[in-house]
Amino acid sequence: MMPTQMKNGMKEEEVDLEYAGVMKDRLKSDSPEATNMRIYLESLEDRLGLDLTQKFVQVFAQALDIIEEANEYSAFRYSKFTKPRNNVFFTLVISEDIKDYTTIEPFLAVLMKNKDFNKTEFLWDFEKFKDRVELMLDWYDDINTNGILTHEHYLDPWNDITDEEVPLYLEDEQEELENQKVRLQIYIQQCENKKKIISKQNKQIMKKLEKFGVTKKSDLQFLGESTTMGKKPNNEEQKELYTTLEEHEMEIEPVVKTWFDNELEVIESKSNIKIAKKKIKKLEKGEKVHPNFMSKSTFIIKYNF
Repeated sequence: MMPTQMKNGMKEEEVDLEYAGVMKDRLKSDSPEATNMRIYLESLEDRLGLDLTQKFVQVFAQALDIIEEANEYSAFRYSKFTKPRNNVFFTLVISEDIKDYTTIEPFLAVLMKNKDFNKTEFLWDFEKFKDRVELMLDWYDDINTNGILTHEHYLDPWNDITDEEVPLYLEDEQEELENQKVRLQIYIQQCENKKKIISKQNKQIMKKLEKFGVTKKSDLQFLGESTTMGKKPNNEEQKELYTTLEEHEMEIEPVVKTWFDNELEVIESKSNIKIAKKKIKKLEKGEKVHPNFMSKSTFIIKYNF
């Protein structure tokens, strides 16, 4: 390694390792992590020689990239399912056999640590960790792209369970499925209640507009499309309604807009009820569904009588 030089008033070690190409961006940093890596790799080359060190660095660089990828998936998972047990991160461990200290390159392992509990959850060899990261990618694609788990994810990529723990794990899973089912049932009831409130309000609107010749739902449908989308009349009955709307615009238009918005709310509620019922059927089959509900709208009474 080249001797330390001064640059912009700060010390900087020039990286002059023949194998540093794949690690260049990481090693040129002034961070403590980069400094420690430079020191370690230099000592490794002194012990093992260039060839074995190059072999190790290839795997080491790949491992650091995969660790970062796994930590991104883990952070995303925690943002979606904020539970203490999900607040985890991965860190790399370099292990060496003292008997072959000067002849065989080190091997890698990965620790999974929990931030909330401040403890190490698992120690995996690097090959097992790579397999888990592939499963994490599947999990991430399902949630991020489809909003639900479309693949079979019996094996949690972030977990290891023993044969004795399997019943407890399945029990937790079943409890979560039941909780989701209850929440969906409550949501369906909320949508049904919303529909009843809207139906009562729209009957009041219809009664209020009878003096303007509005006697059926199709009349309101036309007036609603006229006020919100600029629809023009295409028959005599609609022309009369349109003329009435123009003559009494200040009185009719806000009421018609309320009716039209309410109808859209009903359509959305019906759609969300249908989706929620489908999710309940999946839960009853033991399938996982996305925990969020489809509707994010808020029902507001827009017109008071």
